Amino acid sequence: MSRVRMILALVALGSMAGVLPAQAQEPSDNRFTRSVALYLSQASEAAAQEDKNRLYQQGIASAQEGIADNASNPKLYMLLGRAYALLGRTAEAAEAWNRAIELYPAYEEELERDRQNAWIRSYNAAVSASRQGDMEAAEQHYRDASLVFDGRYEARLNLGNLMASQGRDEEAIQHLEETLAFMESDQADELRENNEEAFENNRRAAVFNLAQVLARAGREEEAVTAYQEYLEDNPDDMTALGNLGVVLNQLGRSEEVADLYGAALEREGLESEEYFRLGLGLFGAERYEQARTAFARALEGNPYSRDARYNLANSVYALARAIQDELVGAGDSPDPATRAELVELYGELREHTTALREIDPQSEDVLALAAQASRSLSDLEQDQAASDAMRQETSRILEARQGLAWSVDDIELEVDGSYVIVTGSVVNIEGTEGQPVTLRLTAVDADGATIAEGDVTITLPAVDATAQWEAELPLGAEATPAGWRYEVTG
Repeated sequence: MSRVRMILALVALGSMAGVLPAQAQEPSDNRFTRSVALYLSQASEAAAQEDKNRLYQQGIASAQEGIADNASNPKLYMLLGRAYALLGRTAEAAEAWNRAIELYPAYEEELERDRQNAWIRSYNAAVSASRQGDMEAAEQHYRDASLVFDGRYEARLNLGNLMASQGRDEEAIQHLEETLAFMESDQADELRENNEEAFENNRRAAVFNLAQVLARAGREEEAVTAYQEYLEDNPDDMTALGNLGVVLNQLGRSEEVADLYGAALEREGLESEEYFRLGLGLFGAERYEQARTAFARALEGNPYSRDARYNLANSVYALARAIQDELVGAGDSPDPATRAELVELYGELREHTTALREIDPQSEDVLALAAQASRSLSDLEQDQAASDAMRQETSRILEARQGLAWSVDDIELEVDGSYVIVTGSVVNIEGTEGQPVTLRLTAVDADGATIAEGDVTITLPAVDATAQWEAELPLGAEATPAGWRYEVTG
């Protein structure tokens, strides 16, 4: 993923703020340094945390008193930082240590272990706060860890992910890019060598997350670069490939999407959902034959997916329309081979819409597709009896569509604990505002067995308006929903 810089403000150190020494000097011991060291030693031996904290506070007070007396003694800042760090005031510890090193650069190496320990305490505190749901505290601890020690990346990576989860995209981008800049530097070599597998997994995750956030932030060109970088190392990640296609489409680069998805379609053994995402991209690029193949494979993998079947139906219809539009443009009638091809396509469309009407009976779009299939077959059929049968079927479908007072759209399923959450929308076409309507909802597993079932009553909105609805269905088994269906019961 890309790199961005972020400047973190340092917390002021009270009485030491704004005090500049006349000139630097070697660390020296005096009554203040000895006092701080004594308090820290006593704190290390104290059993109760309350006693430890009291002694740390006394050590801080002594150090600040010594700084007020002589602000050029680096040892006071070094000891002050240790007291702050042990008290959990990591940002103030970082500032004190920075000042100590500024006065006496040799402290850089000596304080390395102190900084690492402070980082570990802050990082662990952040993880603990996150597990308890206190994300505000987690954020602060991650910030403190990143501030006190720059020799590790995990706190900054988690901070970037936290910002992303909260929709704070620009901040997330900054932290993720800083993470990657560190991971690609020589400074990270030892961490990489210690656990190369974990390091690379985290690096890939950072690149992928950055690509997602860049796309969401409207920085599409950068998102494309990040996704391409990620796919170089992870060519089989179909989620990333699908996301790249979405961003390319947003940039109007549909031919690249078609080539990308078309090549992916040649792979064997993809999951149903992966074929489905490829189909969406190929359909958007007007590669209808390839989209048809992708959705057909998605439906083969999950025969209970309404969306796979619906999009397959639309792909078939788009293929048929393309052929017919070409004929109209040329002023030609279909030759026998073309007629047979159209009959095959509209016959397939009729099969899909018949199945869709069983599971999604209140969809205006499905009825429109069904009417188009039977009407086209009635025009193409050369056998008069078959043509008449299709014409009568068309009339019945059009009557059903004209009598549709309201339609159901946008149904989605999500498992939440022991429930399946079903959401959708209803559009009032010409029904009575305020009228209650009831659906019997059913969720099925990959074998078609019912795993959740229940009713939802929806109040119709004003005519031409849309209302959202939601239902909770008790999950009768530990299974993942593969599909849904409903029927109107009231």
